[in-house]
Amino acid sequence: MNRMNPLCPQIQNGLVVYVCFFHGATEDVTREMARSLMTTTLFRKDSGHSVSVLDFPGSVLFIHQDSLLGEGLPKRRRESRAGGQLFSALISKCREKMAASEKCRKAGVKVEHGEYGQKQEVSLKSAEPMTLLMEF
Repeated sequence: MNRMNPLCPQIQNGLVVYVCFFHGATEDVTREMARSLMTTTLFRKDSGHSVSVLDFPGSVLFIHQDSLLGEGLPKRRRESRAGGQLFSALISKCREKMAASEKCRKAGVKVEHGEYGQKQEVSLKSAEPMTLLMEF
């Protein structure tokens, strides 16, 4: 029985992405982010080589992470006011990439997201937790 809220986004095997857009970010950065997130080789296969989330195939869960704002770098200001639009654009671009992958369509993997601007509770179960910071 699933005790989690059925309205909360959930994925099985895949990638969890915490997202924060700095002031001055534009939609152009979402294209680069989507390409990198979906094609960077992060998952180890039994054969010993690494594959991307599209080749794995795996699902992706996006979480808006405004706590990443902290002190930041000198020229990086508070989060962009257009963050919600950028968050939606990023999700849309990743869904397009996943939909274009026959392997992903056959596996039934998906791109899910938490609610932008809302505090979120996250529960992870992983055999190999890994953290990778990507700045764009």
